[in-house]
Amino acid sequence: MKKVIHYHHLDHPDREYLLSQIDKYKSKDQGLTSVILTAADCNVYQPYYRGSKFEHYEDFERVRKDLVPWVRNLLKDNRYWIPKSCWALDYENGEGAWTHTHHNTDYSLIWYLRADEGCATIEFFDPDVSIQPTEGMALLFLGSHKHGVLPNIDINARRTCLVFDIVKMEDAPKKSQKRGFYDIDEEFL
Repeated sequence: MKKVIHYHHLDHPDREYLLSQIDKYKSKDQGLTSVILTAADCNVYQPYYRGSKFEHYEDFERVRKDLVPWVRNLLKDNRYWIPKSCWALDYENGEGAWTHTHHNTDYSLIWYLRADEGCATIEFFDPDVSIQPTEGMALLFLGSHKHGVLPNIDINARRTCLVFDIVKMEDAPKKSQKRGFYDIDEEFL
């Protein structure tokens, strides 16, 4: 099986709204995200996080729910589902992310809402694959696939993406350390 499964152009009517919310609420406050900010040098917006106030929880809901059938179709398996723990990353001014995996998840999906010319590639390892993001690109890959983001080539280039973990529904209750994030939406049962 290929580790980088699929990349595709994805349009969604909430794209501009999502960008405006990310630009408004992004932060480097570790108390507002589960993303380890020493590894990801960027701003993060994670509306559904235990440390946040949940004021804007609905911001990612429509796109998250719209992506479930798309992911299931790509994986050809109706047991997969996207938890509420999605987050946005906004890289600018030469920011990047260390090599990492998305542990405790089967697959990950990155959707690029903004990818300016001069923004850095996402690098996958073993096998080595370098992908230049473009606006609207969606990447679906195994959560265990090591990847990282080099600092932007042009320090004025921005790249903003939404990141979603994808799990099998029968595995969700076993992930007790993130219990609330993995509660299954009834419409996907």
